[in-house]
Amino acid sequence: MMDMWNLERAIPMNQITADLIMNTKPPTLYAIMNSIANYDKEEKTKIRNLAKATHEKIFDFEYPLSSEVSKEDFECQILNHYIMRRIGFDTFTAFQLFLENKLNEILPFYNKMFDSLSEFNLFNDGEVITRNTNEEGESKLNSTNEIKSKYSEYPLKRLTDIENNSYVSNQTINNGTNANNGTSSNKVVETIHRSPVDKMDLYKKYLETKTSIMSMIYKDLDILFYGLAD
Repeated sequence: MMDMWNLERAIPMNQITADLIMNTKPPTLYAIMNSIANYDKEEKTKIRNLAKATHEKIFDFEYPLSSEVSKEDFECQILNHYIMRRIGFDTFTAFQLFLENKLNEILPFYNKMFDSLSEFNLFNDGEVITRNTNEEGESKLNSTNEIKSKYSEYPLKRLTDIENNSYVSNQTINNGTNANNGTSSNKVVETIHRSPVDKMDLYKKYLETKTSIMSMIYKDLDILFYGLAD
């Protein structure tokens, strides 16, 4: 009987075929991804890049996903999480159909959680507060002025004679009142920038929240794969 190594040399086979020969159970996700990316290719895609190279072909269906999450990152995270797990279906097509149905079932609920990630405002320089202040007031100014004019037609020897009204032939007194009324207003615009005290702590909480959501999604998707011990 031809052993496994001789069999591989005798006939061309992809990773899925080899996996099925060694184990009659459905293939691992790694075998599927490796077959899609590397079968019959001289330059092989490394295992750490398999998810990125194959996610579009595996998730070739429509499903709802929050705009707060990158579709590529989301799909690659799922593939890398289950990369060594066997699919729970006899064919890859059946696995895709159930994966599509499951994502359409659970994501409307998880999308609400993903949407909440926008509240972290990680890339905002800070909260901006604009405060407008209007100040109005009325001001009044009243003043009374008395102006005296003295004139003498005759020659005088002393100025004091004019000052004490001696030899003054003509004197005019003008009494006047100056009034100024007005209204003044003052408008103040104040802008305040306020940044989070610790952005690194905020970023840490963001990652923890996102990881927690993905952990719940993994639990819902576990039903699509064989158990770890299988």
